[in-house]
Amino acid sequence: MQSQCIQGPNNPNPRSIALIQQLFAAADLDGNGTLDLDEVHTIFDRADLNSDGKIDFEEFRRHIEGL
Repeated sequence: MQSQCIQGPNNPNPRSIALIQQLFAAADLDGNGTLDLDEVHTIFDRADLNSDGKIDFEEFRRHIEGL
């Protein structure tokens, strides 16, 4: 029987980690290695394209693709 590699929190996919690192770096506006509430609010405001206080999938997709 061939061993299967099961992905999960204790065995992350390297490509997933690289993507998550890129997304985190884009959100870390001051580059200090952490996200503070101001950065989260800024990211939310940028992603909320119609300013309704919510982010739907299309807004989320467009924001992520634009990073």
